[in-house]
Amino acid sequence: MDDIALITFRYHIFIAGLMFHSGLERLCAKIVPVGPGSTEKTLEIAEKVKPTVLVSNPSFALKLAKEGLEDIRILIASGEPFSSIGGYKDKLRDAFGGDITLIDYYGLAECTPIACECASATSR
Repeated sequence: MDDIALITFRYHIFIAGLMFHSGLERLCAKIVPVGPGSTEKTLEIAEKVKPTVLVSNPSFALKLAKEGLEDIRILIASGEPFSSIGGYKDKLRDAFGGDITLIDYYGLAECTPIACECASATSR
């Protein structure tokens, strides 16, 4: 994997940041942990590192896309409802320019991964 992953989750209390970091690292992606917060700062960092993978809440991913984040080929979204909301995936796909794999991830701090969409579900 030659991807650069931008992770916008925290690395403490809500441990998703660390969990995604470890998993993507095992796939040999380069990791840039930006954490939650400033849209401007996240976009500034993204402009410098040119990420191809975004790990984020779907609402923050949508905001980043609308503010100009480009060239994301994979979005791993978690932390709030996503694929269970009709039309949300289409809205994100349109915001990122259509050619993106969208993955809804379900987990809890107590047991980390519970479920994740498979490739056939993400191609819709």
